[in-house]
Amino acid sequence: DLSCKLSPSRGGKPVLVGADWQNSNLIHCVTPITLPMEDYLVEVSDNGVDFVSNNTFFKVLPRMVITEFQPRTGPVVGGTVVTVSTSNPLVSIPGDPFVCLFRPLDASSSSFLANWIEKPFRFIHGQMIGTCVTPSQKTAGISSFTVTRLSWIQQLSFESVLEDR
Repeated sequence: DLSCKLSPSRGGKPVLVGADWQNSNLIHCVTPITLPMEDYLVEVSDNGVDFVSNNTFFKVLPRMVITEFQPRTGPVVGGTVVTVSTSNPLVSIPGDPFVCLFRPLDASSSSFLANWIEKPFRFIHGQMIGTCVTPSQKTAGISSFTVTRLSWIQQLSFESVLEDR
């Protein structure tokens, strides 16, 4: 069975987690939400016993929670500046910026489209408040919105309502 072992860099008991092949060069390890903040050495095994590593570390950062976002509505034509406040500072990592992802509602099937629309996230007050500009959308309805790193390390999610005005 394909699995990953996450060994705390400061010592302690390693955590074994499931893994999936994403393609011939990429393995996806699922980390538990309860993993304490720390750096972890990532090791991989295809039999659950013999683990190998290329000294890759995974850093668990503080869980982020959106505490406020304004406005909660906007026109379907887009262009609304959404201000997002978080409970903890968003930790900047060079080459791994935060982005806003919008997932518009597909009115014909009442389900979310598979593709996300990416927009830049700009810090405006320290590392806890930032803005995004909404994209245009074909129909009015609830739009899923996420602030995340390009590498998908952290996610902050909520839903907003777009009005047809």
